[in-house]
Amino acid sequence: MTDSDGGLGQELRSLRLAQDMSGGATFVVDLGLRMVSASGPDLAAAGMDGDALRGQQLTDILGPSAPTALLEAYGSAVAGRDADLEFVDQVSGRLFRVEIRPLRGVGETVIGAVARSTDLSAMRAKEAQLEHAAALNVMGVSTYDVRSGWHHDQCTMDLLGLDDPTVEAAELIEQAVLPEDREGLVASWRLLRVDGGRATVTYRVRSRPGADVRPGSERRIQCTIDVVIGQEGQLLRVVSTQIDVTAASRAAAEIERARQRVHADRLTMVRDFSAVLTSAHLSIGDIIETVSDLAAVALGGGTSLAELSADGSGLVRSAVSHQDGATKETMARWFGSATGVPGPMGPLRQRVIETGRAWNSNDVPDWRQAFEAEEGRPPFAGLRHLVILPVCDRARVVGLLAILRTDGSEPFVEADIDLAQILADRAGAAIISDRAVVSEIYERERRRVESLLLDDARSQRRGLVERLSATESRERRLLAEAVHDEPIQLIAAARLRVMALGRRLDKEAAAEGGPARQPTHDETARIGTILETAMERLRLLIVALSPQDFEDGLVAALGEVADGTFRGTQTVVTCTGPEALPLTAEQQQAALLILREALVNARQHANAVQVVVQVQVEPTQTVLSVVDDGVGSADIGPRKGHLGMVSMRARAEDAGGQLTVESAVAVGTTVVLTFPLPD
Repeated sequence: MTDSDGGLGQELRSLRLAQDMSGGATFVVDLGLRMVSASGPDLAAAGMDGDALRGQQLTDILGPSAPTALLEAYGSAVAGRDADLEFVDQVSGRLFRVEIRPLRGVGETVIGAVARSTDLSAMRAKEAQLEHAAALNVMGVSTYDVRSGWHHDQCTMDLLGLDDPTVEAAELIEQAVLPEDREGLVASWRLLRVDGGRATVTYRVRSRPGADVRPGSERRIQCTIDVVIGQEGQLLRVVSTQIDVTAASRAAAEIERARQRVHADRLTMVRDFSAVLTSAHLSIGDIIETVSDLAAVALGGGTSLAELSADGSGLVRSAVSHQDGATKETMARWFGSATGVPGPMGPLRQRVIETGRAWNSNDVPDWRQAFEAEEGRPPFAGLRHLVILPVCDRARVVGLLAILRTDGSEPFVEADIDLAQILADRAGAAIISDRAVVSEIYERERRRVESLLLDDARSQRRGLVERLSATESRERRLLAEAVHDEPIQLIAAARLRVMALGRRLDKEAAAEGGPARQPTHDETARIGTILETAMERLRLLIVALSPQDFEDGLVAALGEVADGTFRGTQTVVTCTGPEALPLTAEQQQAALLILREALVNARQHANAVQVVVQVQVEPTQTVLSVVDDGVGSADIGPRKGHLGMVSMRARAEDAGGQLTVESAVAVGTTVVLTFPLPD
């Protein structure tokens, strides 16, 4: 190796060290343009072996497609002149920058050339992207460094309405940003000013009159800021880009509004359709199947809708839906509902029923494993997304709706789940309505049977009452006749004889010339009074026992009973009311017996000055009353051995009426009997 070769070797070692530190590729050629060294990361990335290239002619290495300017640049370098150029490799299409310098040895003698090659493809692509972004989005740039301070390019000044290209950040915010957005932007800037780093913020500005970029009253700016802070907290460097995203924001807002309108229209359609569906005259099985089909079509996936038993112990019937027949069969087997009977309910679905909250596979990491752990079986192959919703009606869970999507499908979004919940709630309302109808039918049948049994019992009781009434009337008549024919006649005869005995004793005493026997006379008089009282009591009994004639109406019959009851007393009795009454024969008979009992009670216990019997026909009822101003009572309930009040109430209820009795000491007693008017 010559001295020049030794110098070249020393230069090569230095170049390789620099190359390893900076990247790219370095080539060294001698004066004859033979490759002496080739190294660097870009060389290896291009699939070239530097050792294999050593000793080859540069023209052979570059090939016939090499740019002529590249070979000329190498020639200039070995001649002692610097040469720089950029070229596009015709094989790879990548852009390279080559810097070629003479390589000098001892005494500044040129002993070869060294070339540094840099791949500019990625950097130029980034520059092109920025240029395109600037052209499309109206992008401005602001910079700061400790030597030159702040600088805002013309686009930034136009965007923000600035007059001074050197205004500082805090003043820029005060001048350009709308007041309602300043606080958030200032907070972000203060944080970056302390810690450095990168942040992206959005704020609004008002463009100044005459601005030549997107004029308008308000603009939305997206700003990305990179800040470098020194060790002592000083601001070293800032690079920020401002992009006018007003049009993009408006477009995004319009897209969101359109999406919401579509979603609202879809919700309205489903709500209206499902409302019509659930109100139609369909069986609950048909409704479950139709709602399941509707959910599958509306959501673009598969569904399984199952009804919960009334006692909540399990699922009783279900339906599955999917547009693909094979997937539907798989779902039917997996859900156990191929015959309309759902499979067993595991802990996961049980929890949805108990809590009333949906389960979403998107919210569960490794959801397939979690599902298998809880349900005791893995999800079927191809199942990608699964949501299980409670089917509710007024917060009462009556079923489950499972919605799913298979491989290649997007996950359910919130709008999808809202839509599914509407359908689930419609199904819940249909299930509750069906149960209510079934319950109503059962209750109606139960009431019908009970009504038949009650009518039969009433018919039997009516027959018994009629027979009892006939028997009672006959016995009363016989008893009244018997009392009239024998006891009263005997008592009357006994009274006459006692009175005759008294007169005879008086005559005998007078004939003997002695005084009248006053004690004997008084005794016979008392006996006569007692017998007369007994006769009056028996006459009252006859009145109470004698059947009445309704030929002149109930009011006339009551008047006869009242006159007979109080005959021989000082009590004034009045009886008023219309001749014709809207009462059945049974009700008239019951009313007569009840009020006769009330009159007899008044005669025996009230010691009344006045008794009023009144009958009135009101808009909804017929009212019959007996009112006395007698001594009254604080306790008018039934007493041992006295069944009058009990029998009076029973007669009233049997005839379809109602009896009320009110009494107060020293005020009197009021007995009121009411019958509702017939329909």
